[in-house]
Parts: sequence; C-alpha cells; structure tokens
Amino acid sequence: MRKGGGSRNQIESTQRNRISVPLYLVVHLLEANMKKALILSVLLLALSASIAMAAPGLNLAWDDCGTFGNADRGAAAPFSCNSNSNTLSKASNLYGTYVAPGITDLVGNEAVVDYQVAGGTMPLWWNFTDTACLGGGAGRAGQLLFTFRNGSSCLDWPGSAGVSGNMTVTNTPPDRARIKLIGAYTSGTPQTLVMDSEYNSFLLTINNAGTLGSGCPGCATAVCIVLNSIKLNEFPAASTPIVIANPANANFVTWRGGSPLVCPGATPTHKSSWGQLKSLYR
Repeated sequence: MRKGGGSRNQIESTQRNRISVPLYLVVHLLEANMKKALILSVLLLALSASIAMAAPGLNLAWDDCGTFGNADRGAAAPFSCNSNSNTLSKASNLYGTYVAPGITDLVGNEAVVDYQVAGGTMPLWWNFTDTACLGGGAGRAGQLLFTFRNGSSCLDWPGSAGVSGNMTVTNTPPDRARIKLIGAYTSGTPQTLVMDSEYNSFLLTINNAGTLGSGCPGCATAVCIVLNSIKLNEFPAASTPIVIANPANANFVTWRGGSPLVCPGATPTHKSSWGQLKSLYR
C-alpha cells in the first residue's frame, strides 16, 4: 500500500468504471446547441428591427403637425375667443397627419374626424352645418375651411401634383358631429411615401368671424376632437385598402381643456364610452 493513496488495483478499477462518450455524440450535441443559438440570434434581430421601425399611426395637433404642434387650444392661446380676427397669430389651425407605411402608388386619402362638445348641446360656434348663425355676413357653414397641402413641419402627401377634394359635416344631436374629408389627385403620377415619415393628411381652419357681437356664441365651450381614421387610396385600387386607425403620438386634441369630457387615451377606463360615441356614426 502506498502512503496517502489507494492501492494500484483500486486506481485501475476506478479508471475502468469511467463512462466513455462516443465522439460522434459529442459533435451532435454541439451542433444542436449551435443551431439553438443561431435561431435565438435571428429572433432577437427580428425583434430589434420591429422595435426600431415605427408602426403606421395618426397624429392630431393644433398650430403645427404631430409633436411640433399643441394638444390643447386653451384660454391662454393667441386666439382666446375675444376677436373676430383671422390673422396668423389668431388662426385656429388643426393638422391631421399620419406616420406612413411603405406605399408607391398613392393617389388620395380620406380622413374621419369626430368631435363632442361639453354641456350637452351643440353651440352655434361649433355647428358648422348651421346657415342661420351669421359671422360677418357669412353663414357658419362656411366657417370651417380645409386644404390638403399646408406646408407644416411634416411632408405634404400630394407632393407637387394637383389635388382637389371635399368636406362634409354631419351632426348627431345633441352634442356630436363628424367631419369627413376626401382628397384625390387631379394630375400627376401616383406618389411614393417614405416609410416611417410623417405626412400631412389635411389642415382644418376654424374661421373666427362672428365670435364677438351678434355672431355665433359658444366659442368658449370645451370640446374633444378625435382623428379616428385615415384611408390611403392607391392606383390601381388595392383589394384591401390601407386604413390607419391607431395613434402614433396622439390622435386627439382638446379645445379649452376639453373638461369635463374625457378624450380617448386620456383615461383608459373611459375608452369604451368613446367607442360608443364612434358607433353612432357607423
């Protein structure tokens, strides 16, 4: 017996009892692990790409487009319901925009905007279908103006092509209304939109004439305005039209704070009530 160790027979017996793994099995296990690592790497790259790429979405803002604009047209704004003026500093301009998907044949767009006033009754100042309310000699029906090319901080979807369109306003008593805007090319070739870039869909301008005097009362009424959807029209027409309905940053604005109305996105628990409002127009 050797000092401090086992006998020679014991050592040889231990060596004989060791498990021997065939080389081909080791190689197979290594290949399986490498495949798993490769699949995981591909999934992580795909996830990173999807996070980096902005999803198509809607924005609505006062004074300028998207995050360049403002979420509320309040009492402290340049126009605070104290003038009939429509100078640039007092103009109430509402910009509807969208973050674009990849598209190469755009020839027009259609937008749907809903609004609700506080107090339970549509005031004359917000009733754009009314022709009895006089504003500087003009019916209130002409007090809501629109265009599809506006030169804001975002891109204009018509580019240099000729474009025309129309707007309709439908009231749902007692306190709601829907605005539909349709714009289409009159000349030029279909446009290509740069993916993830933000494009102007429309500009709405509220004419301030008739705010004071014997004009149209109700300017100071709180209002919630929501851009519900934008449909992108292609040529030739796609079998499944592209309709953008989710917000990019914020697809709603307020007038004079909007309170006590609860605009969509402000309080998640009230989203269903706004869904009920939209369903009235369908």
